[in-house]
Amino acid sequence: MKDIAIYKLARIEQAVDRLARAVERLEEAAVSKAEASAIDAEAEHALRLDLEGLRSDYENLRTVSHAVSGRLDSAIDRVRGVLESS
Repeated sequence: MKDIAIYKLARIEQAVDRLARAVERLEEAAVSKAEASAIDAEAEHALRLDLEGLRSDYENLRTVSHAVSGRLDSAIDRVRGVLESS
């Protein structure tokens, strides 16, 4: 009877050890996930700032291209006028 009690106690101790290791792994995973989330948040913020900068650059380029297009149209019209009057 004493041997059975020792056997059961040993099995309980093994189970408690396995449980402690599993909890430790879960805690490590939670910490890793939290760190990864913080890194992801920083990366997302940086990407948003880059996107805002790119949108601003796009709008500037669009404005310049419209101005250049208008000037080219005017130059073409002047050249046509000169050619037609010749």
